[in-house]
Amino acid sequence: MNSALIDKSYTNEYNSIYKACIDADKDDELTLRRCYMRARALLDEPTIPLYHRIKTLLLLAAMVGMLSFLSHV
Repeated sequence: MNSALIDKSYTNEYNSIYKACIDADKDDELTLRRCYMRARALLDEPTIPLYHRIKTLLLLAAMVGMLSFLSHV
């Protein structure tokens, strides 16, 4: 597969996950958990470009903080 198509595919999926996470109510643990699982699935893809792996890991780190906060409220 063309590397530009692979990059576009990951960009679209990352943007979709990011938008869902940002649009979620900060108290909506279920939506945040779904975003977390989608991001984890994206990282499991063997062809994910390094740039998208790094961005996804940073997004996961932010979501872990939000989910950790919600579990203590």
